[in-house]
Amino acid sequence: MKQRHGLASVAPLHAGVVAVGQRFRSDLGLFVHLHCLVTDGALEECGADVRFLPWRRRRRSA
Repeated sequence: MKQRHGLASVAPLHAGVVAVGQRFRSDLGLFVHLHCLVTDGALEECGADVRFLPWRRRRRSA
């Protein structure tokens, strides 16, 4: 990530994650699980602005 985007440090980067815990189904049966949304990159603070830096997966070699 540092080399791809020309960063000196990864300290100003933040992951974008939202997670919500759900404990019950609609019939009130106990069913503990998480719903998660995760960004496919990192967010960088640029003063008052925020910049999204995408993360590309490397393709597996055959």
